[in-house]
Amino acid sequence: MYQQFAGAELRLPPAWLPPAGIAGLMQHMDHDDHGLRFDYVLPLGADRVLAEATRFSAGVLPAATLERDLTALLARRGWGAGEVLRREHGCLPMGMAGATVAPQPGLHCAGIAGGALRASSGFGYARIQRWADACAGRVLAGAPARGHPREPRLRALLDRTFLRALRTDPGRASAHFMALADALRGPAFVRFMNDDARWGDTLRAVGCLPPGPFVRALLSSRVDAIAVRPTTPA
Repeated sequence: MYQQFAGAELRLPPAWLPPAGIAGLMQHMDHDDHGLRFDYVLPLGADRVLAEATRFSAGVLPAATLERDLTALLARRGWGAGEVLRREHGCLPMGMAGATVAPQPGLHCAGIAGGALRASSGFGYARIQRWADACAGRVLAGAPARGHPREPRLRALLDRTFLRALRTDPGRASAHFMALADALRGPAFVRFMNDDARWGDTLRAVGCLPPGPFVRALLSSRVDAIAVRPTTPA
């Protein structure tokens, strides 16, 4: 799947801004024929905010579709008259098979090509920062650089299963995320989406989702894994 977005950084009167320090994650969730859509609203200062209209979709969408989503977001907030400082857009692949092979020994791919993007959420910024700090620390200590760490097996399995369930029935995506947000309120939801989940967070996440679609997705994933497993000649 793909996480696609169109955003704008705005200068607004302070009275129009969300409360200081409070970010809106996956707000106004809804879905249509193109897949799940939602808003990110990130305060950037005393008079600035970043508003992003975001979608999870099985295919790459026209830029015009995302721009319409952004226009609707700004209208809902009453920000249509705000000063646009810059615009941004992107298309992030969710669930890539793994890191891109480096062009030669001693080089390591970073960011998305290095496997930094979280498959089920499209989150990558904090993961990239953690890797960069760890890699720089190794180099300063005289050790060789190291690429992004592999995804833990359990998390990779849960993400793969979640993505397959979304692709199979995209109309239920908003309900699944709402169930997660309801079971994992506030900091727990952020921890879960940003790789810092505790065991209790993970158990609550698994327990709040309907078992049928995810068991079918898990079994389907296992069948695919067996089908593509290479065989060793006798």
